[in-house]
Formats: sequence, C-alpha cells, structure tokens
Amino acid sequence: MSENSVNNPEFKFKIRDFSFNKSDFKENKKEKFLFNYLSESLNFLEKLDMAKESKGVITSEDINIFLANKDVQKNNITESDVINFLNKVEKLNPTEENLAYSKMNFVDENNQPIINKDLKEYFSSETRYDFEFQKDFINQDGTIKKGFEVFDLNNDKKLDNIELNYINQTAVGQKGYNQLNSYLSSLDSLDSSDNVVTKQAKQTLYQNLETEENKKLLSELKNITIKGDFDKKLVTSEIINMFQNGEKSLNFNDICDSTGHLKSGFEMFDLNGDLMLDEKEKAFFSSGGHPISDDSSKLSLKNLVQSIEMLDKIGFDKVYCENKADNTVTSDDKKSLYKMISASNEMLDNITELPKELQEKYKNALKNIYLGDYTNSYAFGHTKDNTIAINCKLANTTEISSILIHELTHYLLNENGMEASTMQEVETFFMEYKLYEHERKNPDYMKDKKSFYFGIESNVIDMNYMNYADKLKSENPNIPEKELAVKAFVKTHYDYYKNHYMDVKSPEELEKLVKENNKYVYLK
Repeated sequence: MSENSVNNPEFKFKIRDFSFNKSDFKENKKEKFLFNYLSESLNFLEKLDMAKESKGVITSEDINIFLANKDVQKNNITESDVINFLNKVEKLNPTEENLAYSKMNFVDENNQPIINKDLKEYFSSETRYDFEFQKDFINQDGTIKKGFEVFDLNNDKKLDNIELNYINQTAVGQKGYNQLNSYLSSLDSLDSSDNVVTKQAKQTLYQNLETEENKKLLSELKNITIKGDFDKKLVTSEIINMFQNGEKSLNFNDICDSTGHLKSGFEMFDLNGDLMLDEKEKAFFSSGGHPISDDSSKLSLKNLVQSIEMLDKIGFDKVYCENKADNTVTSDDKKSLYKMISASNEMLDNITELPKELQEKYKNALKNIYLGDYTNSYAFGHTKDNTIAINCKLANTTEISSILIHELTHYLLNENGMEASTMQEVETFFMEYKLYEHERKNPDYMKDKKSFYFGIESNVIDMNYMNYADKLKSENPNIPEKELAVKAFVKTHYDYYKNHYMDVKSPEELEKLVKENNKYVYLK
C-alpha cells in the first residue's frame, strides 16, 4: 500500500489487536517513546484517535491533538515522527483487508491491474458492510461510474439487471473484499484460472446469461393472461412469435406496414387509438414502462414484459390508494397513459430556459419513474414509491405537465437529501411557475382548460400563485427568486401546508431557512 504523507495523513483503523514486538521499534528514541507511550492503552492507538468527528480514522486533526500533550512535547515529537511511526505500524500489522488485496493479482488483457483505488475503498471491510450496487455503481445518466468498469460485462458502459444479478450470485454469503474476490475469481475461471480477466470472456458470459434470462422472459410472456377490450387477449400469438426463435429484441419497423399502421395482432402497442406507432409509444415500450427512453428504435423482450406489467397497473385503486394490477387494459387506460406521456414531453419542451444540467436531471428522473392514472380519485397528483399517479379525467395535457414538474421536483429534492417539508413545497410550486412562465408564451395556452370548467383551477395550475408571483416581479423586477418563491408560497399555500407537515414554521422562520438552504435543485 502507498504510505501516508505529511500533506494528507489518513490512517483507517478499526478496534483490533496489534501483534508486533517492542524490538520492532528501536530505530530512534522518538520511535521508542511512541511505542511505549501508546502501549499503555488497552487499545494500541486509542490515545491517537481523539477527534470525535473521525473515530476509526487517524487524521491530521488527531495528530495535532496528540502533539499538544505535554508528555509528547517533552520528547520533541513532530507530525512527521507520528506519520512515520504509523506507516511502520501498518506495514508490520496489515489489516485482513490489505492482506486479501495483496493476494488479488487480477489483471486485464493488457496486464493492467483490475483492483483500483475506487474498488478498494468501496469494498473495504472496515468501512462498508451494506452494498447497494444499483445505486452506488451507476451515475444519474445511467452510465457506470469510473473505477467500476469491471462490472460492465457487455462493454456498453452501463449496468443492467443481468450484470447486477451476476454480482450478487457470485458472492452469496460474502462481505466486503471477499465479495469482490469471489466475483473476480468467477470471471477469471471463465476461460482459464490465470488471474487474467478479458473483455471477450466477459462478453461471452453476458451473452450466455442473457440467453438464459430471455428463456425465462419468453415463458413469462406466454403466461400473461391480461385482457384488453372485448375480453380479447392483450398479448397475441403474433407478439409471442416475434421472440419464439430466441430473438432478444424486435425492431419496431417490423410490426408496422408500409403505411405506418400497426400490423394485425400488434394493436397492444397502440396507446392513443390511431392504429399507428409514434415515438411516444415506442418510448414507453422500449424503456420498460417509463415515459422517456434512451433508445426507442428497438424493443427488448425484458422491456416488453416490464411495460406490459406497468400497463396493467394503469387505473386507480381507491381502497389501497395506489395503482394495482387488475388483469385488464382498456382503450381508456391506454389513452390516459398516452396523455401522461405527452405531458412529460410537453414539460421537457417548456423548461429549455432552465440550466442545461437541471434539464437533464428532470429528463433522467422521467427515465426512472413510472406513470399511473388516478381516474377515480379526488386528488390530481400523487407519488407513491416510484410512480406518479395523475387524475387524467380532470386535467388536460398542459395541466398534467404542471403536476409532473411539481412531483418531479419533490423527487429531485429527495435525491438531494432534503426532508419532506414546507421547505420542499416552496420550490415545487415555484418550478410550476417557471414552467407556466414559458408555456404561457403559446397563444393557445389558456384554451381547453378542463379544470377551469370544474372551478378547481387553483388545485391544478394555481392562478392565484401565478398572478401573485407576477405581481411581485412587476413591483420589484430585481427580486431574488428565493425571496419571490417564499413570499408567493406564504401568500397562497402556507395556511394549508402548515397543517400538512409536522415542521410547523412561522413565515419568518421559513423565509430564513429557505434563504440558508443549499439543497434546492434550482433556487440558489
């Protein structure tokens, strides 16, 4: 292992036994003093590990506290002396982890070591015990994080369920570095156990795993009993036959005729009732049931099965307050879904004035969430788990896009670590206003607002909020957006939300907290 330097010392120790002799520390008087002085404690490094914020890790702060001790000062001990001493302790008494890593000599086909700093840090048995591979290995855009490329079996710079499942299968009952060793050993044994892990061996493994998974998925597809309109089977023999010969995906062009209409037997893919296939419909099925897709040119068997499961959940269950599978997908269900997908696209089209990075965050959020229909509910929008459910009968596409940006902002704030509170609502409503500012430039914006006819416009697109925010801006064009967001929220929504959340704050307290908070996705 590399030695620590004076610039940035960091020694990680857990409470453990150290085994070495006094004779190992006789190079000079300072070394002897440090050994004797520290040996007086039951735990060898207890007198060094003093900083409360970094227990188990000896840092420069710990060393400075140690150097302030009068006994230590009498012996003219310096920071450099302590670091040299600790480096020697580590060499003489390596952790089980470091011993394990020293035996893991895996290399790639270019003879480059596979065990890198990122892998060591993540799988350290002294710092990590619970592993969330799907979350920890993947960036927000779906690509695999730098340093974890060894887990990318098919070299597509992503990590899918096939790869994640294989990681878990190779290390049942293992923890930490043993888990990593188990995984790498399994890859090493694919061609020959020579400690060399090649891209070709990984690719072959992935293809075999994919073939096995597709056999299971085809069986699932054949056993789907969901009915459509007129009690007809949703999954037809024509759909099954497209995957009957081991095909892993289908091209959408193959299920349409020369005029662009869906061929007979493929009506399931028609969500809006025009018997054709557009990009929104392709996105839903190719993404496995999400409103946005990275690649809508092809449909994998896995995403087909998953999107059918999501189709079956369209339709609100009043008893359980969630979208539950009912083994029926009607034309109305599909049209509600299409409406929500259209609203997702409309929302993205109307946030182009936001920072590019934030636009991408909203887009990636849409790739991760699902949409559900709240048809029989009094509510307009609700998020449970990873699904945003919307009352499609009481709102049009533009209004749904407003609900979506509100709910997606909650999603992003949760990702930023902000607790559910009135603090979140300050920004969720303000992001509705940012969307409204852009959308109202369209002359048709105020037309066909179904909710206006019901007299509930304040619950969908809240014109009281929008008008008051406009008023604040006209009175003070230079008003900071955080200040505007708080004032507009307090004026129009505070009385309701102060009873909705447990964190009851006065308007003055709320304004102060919002101003100081740095976890907002847009408000700075």
